Amino acid sequence: MQKIDHHELDQFIEANSLLFGTVQRPGIMLTSKNEIVKFIYPRKKFSKAIFFSQAANFEKNAKALLEKGITGPIVSKTAHCQAANTYYVVYEKLAGEEVRDLCDQSQLQHLTELAHYLAELHDKGIYFRALHLGNVLKLEDGNFALIDIADLKTKSRSLSAFARGRNIAHMFNVSEDKVYFQQFGVNRFLEAYFQRAKLTDTKKGLLVWRMKRRLRADMRGGLGRL
Repeated sequence: MQKIDHHELDQFIEANSLLFGTVQRPGIMLTSKNEIVKFIYPRKKFSKAIFFSQAANFEKNAKALLEKGITGPIVSKTAHCQAANTYYVVYEKLAGEEVRDLCDQSQLQHLTELAHYLAELHDKGIYFRALHLGNVLKLEDGNFALIDIADLKTKSRSLSAFARGRNIAHMFNVSEDKVYFQQFGVNRFLEAYFQRAKLTDTKKGLLVWRMKRRLRADMRGGLGRL
């Protein structure tokens, strides 16, 4: 990880285009090489992020996804500016649209494909803590890709039924995305997930039980019998 001072950071910000945030506190930028720059700020002054930064996690997770054959950001650079208390990650921009944007355009059919994709991730041992429709891209080639991957875990074996249920419940509970799952149908999404997931009937039951316990009431009410 490259160490830079405040002057170097200011020069870097000036040289690139702001996509999200402010010049004083940028969130996402675009370089002249069509690369994405994601800025990361430690949540707490004395958090473990000081020692194990999210930028380092992002780079590590990008390599882990690549090893598992999952499309994600390819990191070209990470940097830390201690004076500004910020990190940033530079990675190749992926050509595609957020699934949230597609759903906002009434293209809810993509949620069936997303369910299949999520089953594949879980079967490969990927637990994406930051899972929501704004963090998954539908690529121009028809495949999916994960972005904003600092909060992700990879395991050598497929996820347990409990971990799967917890991850799915988290996605259903995201306030910005609830309306899309309600319109599409929670049961319909789960049925598509089970078409691809390598699970026994017992494990499917455990997944649903765990998911129901984590779901908020407004989403739990949409569940029928599976």
